[in-house]
Parts: sequence; structure tokens; C-alpha cells
Amino acid sequence: MVLETKRLILRPWKEDDAETLYEYAKDPLVGPSAGWPVHTSVENSREIIKHVLSASETYAVCLKEDNKAIGSIGLLIGEQSNKGIAQNEAEIGYWIGVPFWGQGFIPEATEEIIRYAFENLGMKKLWCGYFDGNENSKRVQEKCGFQYQYTVKDQKWELINEIRTEHITCMTRIEWSVKNNYNYLSDVGNGRFSKESFISKNRKDPDLLSRKLYEDLSSLSNQSKLPNGDEITNCKVIGPNKYGGYELEVEVTKENTKDKTVFILGSDYIGPPVHWAVEVGMNDKEIGDFLEVSRTIGGHLLWWKRSDDDNKKVWHKYEFWYKNKATKLKENKIKPNEVHCFNKKERDSFSLNEWNKMNRKDKITSIIPYTITVNTARGGKKGFYDRIDFTLFDLKQWYLGLPCKLQEAYENSREWLLLFKDFKGFIDYFLLQDFVVEKEHYAVKNLDSFDEEEQYKTLSNTDVYHSSRSQNKAAYKAFVEASLAIISRRNERIIAYITKDNR
Repeated sequence: MVLETKRLILRPWKEDDAETLYEYAKDPLVGPSAGWPVHTSVENSREIIKHVLSASETYAVCLKEDNKAIGSIGLLIGEQSNKGIAQNEAEIGYWIGVPFWGQGFIPEATEEIIRYAFENLGMKKLWCGYFDGNENSKRVQEKCGFQYQYTVKDQKWELINEIRTEHITCMTRIEWSVKNNYNYLSDVGNGRFSKESFISKNRKDPDLLSRKLYEDLSSLSNQSKLPNGDEITNCKVIGPNKYGGYELEVEVTKENTKDKTVFILGSDYIGPPVHWAVEVGMNDKEIGDFLEVSRTIGGHLLWWKRSDDDNKKVWHKYEFWYKNKATKLKENKIKPNEVHCFNKKERDSFSLNEWNKMNRKDKITSIIPYTITVNTARGGKKGFYDRIDFTLFDLKQWYLGLPCKLQEAYENSREWLLLFKDFKGFIDYFLLQDFVVEKEHYAVKNLDSFDEEEQYKTLSNTDVYHSSRSQNKAAYKAFVEASLAIISRRNERIIAYITKDNR
């Protein structure tokens, strides 16, 4: 593997690098500060390359101009590290020759190794460390986003026969994702937006297909105590299913009875809907630009899909037809022919004889109506055109026991929604405070009312239940700008939460 940055090439070490390695590794300012002894000869450096630096995920740090090694950086994955870390975690180590200190080369190389570890190797957490007094290494780690974790005092370092104090730092994948505005479209191979990629047969939706999105949402949803007093005792990504899709499985233990319930959650994009952007005439660049912000972590929210006792039921509507005919058939009009059964969750086909052998109960079970969820209900004119501000207003109505448009969807997910106790609990748990005015009893902001001073009006019943989506390009672009401002603020709020753990 060869990695590149603006100024550097990170490549495997070669025995031909021995002379260059010795040139920098013989300096007593280099090795001991990283925990290894100075090199004594070119041959010593060659042996180090053969037996140490040849390890997987160890790279020579080279200037692009001549591809000569000026330092080293690498990953110790899982049990390769002596820090007792998991197999999906890694420790980063690095050094650079003295003539290149203070020029930003190691932070540049470290940031690329971090990206590679999270994006390509699927690491969940990265560790690093610096010896007491090594301010240069401390600054590198702070600059790259590592957070101090703990200190190991008076540790014996056998290679240099010294007692050292080491400060340990760490970075999680979600910390990196949020700080770098990681865009989940890139995880599913969509790249920049084009109308061609938005056609259903070409569309790759991160809400379904991005494991990284679900892993990051899992990190945000793993708070043990819920607003109603129950506890999340397990939270894990499940999938991929046979269509490549993922879901989040959350186990909740009730406060008093210790009974457990498992909820299956799905991600929902809460940024400006692309469909309506296309409808009002926004071009590919305009849409691609807003997706750069809206498809970050702040533009996604988890909704209930089903509970553990629903797993044996079919929760999507079946449609029946003959062979290649598109005519939908009711159960009592099926003619002697092959019958195909399709739903969003799984595909199946069987002969009419097999169909007729099913008992009445099985037939009814096989055509259980589509179960309404908030995610599926809030789209289109029957919902709220996927507007998250309208959805939140309606959800608040439900929590208050007032008439609401998506009543059926909320009732289907009642057990999940009541974990948050009330609307405030829901907003606070999912870090959605920037969508509301907290001083006005969590009144929901109207994303159509964004002005030059970045102020919002709050929604009323008339706004939500007697209005429609923005009908022209100018109005929709204003709605997009308002949405992006809030999503950006939510990203900042998420950063504060994950770095300070202050929820």
C-alpha cells in the first residue's frame, strides 16, 4: 500500500533505504524520544528494516520530490500493540529526522494514516502516546485530534533501558468523522451528485448501505441511561442483509423489572430532500454542494423500524402478479399460474400449488399490511415532503396528546418514543436542540423563515398542516441554506458531546 498527501509519499520500507535511515536514526534526539535506541551503523539500520520496519502497515515517510525516507509512521493493530487494545483498534507510532522538525510533516502523515485506518481498515479507535516532556509529540497528537486518556508512570522501556512516564491519547472513529465532516455518500461510492446517480436503479443510499454511518450513529446512541430511567445495555450494527443493507439493534433494559426489549432502528436523512431540489431546478453542482454538508453525521437521525417481537412477521406489503404482467392481483383473483411475491425486505417466488397448500392463517400472515414508520410516513404530500422541522412539530403534538398527522406512525413506535419521556427528552437525547427554541418550551424553528441574521420564526399549526413545500428555486434555496446552518450547528454540538462526554 502506498499513501499520498500534499507533500509526502508513505510507502513500505526497502533495504535500499538503509543509508538514509541510518543518517537520521543515529541522532540521539530521535530514537530515545520514541522509545528505541540509536542506530549504530548502516548494517544495523538494514537489519531494523528487515526485521522491524518490514511489518505490515509500517511506512517510510518520504518527500514527494525525491521519494527518500525522512521518517517512519505505522499502525500496530490489536494484539500487535502492548496497550491491550481490541482487534478493531490500533496504535499509531511515528518519528521524523531532526532536519525536518517543525515543518508539519508528521502531522500531515499522521492525518493520512488516521484516514486510512478508519476508512480502509475499518478501525473503531486509534491510540497514541508521548513521553513526559516530549512537547513536540504532544502537539502533534493535539493537532490531529487525539484526546488525553490516562498516564502510565514509571514504566520500564527495555529497548532503551530507561524508566519513563507515558501519556496515552485516543481518537474514536466518530470523533474523526465529525471533525472532518465525513460525507457518507463517499462510503457507498456515490461521490459528487448527478441526476443520473439519483435515478432509483443507480441510487446508493447511505441510510441503507453505509456501515460507517450506522457505526457512528451507534456511538451517539450508546448512552446507557435513557430519559425515562431505562438503560441501553447493548447497541450494535447488524447486517449486511442480502441487499447490502444495515440496521442498528438496540437492547433496552427496563429500570425496575430488568426486562429486555430489542429495538431495530434505521437511519433517516434529515437534510434538504434532493427530490424537491431537482423538481425546482437546482443544478447538479448546487445539489452536490449542499449534500457535502447535509450528508455528514448531523444530517441523519435514527427512527424505529420494528421491535424484537416483530421479527417473525412480515412488515411490508406484498404485491402479487402473473409472470411478467404488471397487473396487481387480489388474493381471490389469483388464476392458475406462477405467483411471485415481492416486498422491500425480501423477495420470494413459489408456484400456485405451493400457494394453495398454505393454510388460511399463513395466507393472511403473508399479506400483513405495510407497517407505517415515521421514516416512511413523513415523505410526499401525505406526509411533510420529508421536512424535518414539520416532522418534529408533529412529533411534539403527539407527545403533548394533541392531534397530529403521523399519529399511526408514532403509535407503531410508541414503546420506543416513550423511552425519551417527552419531546424535550427526545430532542436532547438526539442532540437536536438547534432545531428548536429551548427558551420557548422547545418550539420548533421554521426552516422557511431563515433571515440574513440567521434568525428563525417558530412553526405554527397553520404552517405545518395548511402549507406545502417550497414551490420555486429561490424559496427552496433559502430552505436549503437554513437547513445547512442547523446541520452545521448540530455537527458542532456532536463534537462537543463526543469530546467532552457531557450529555
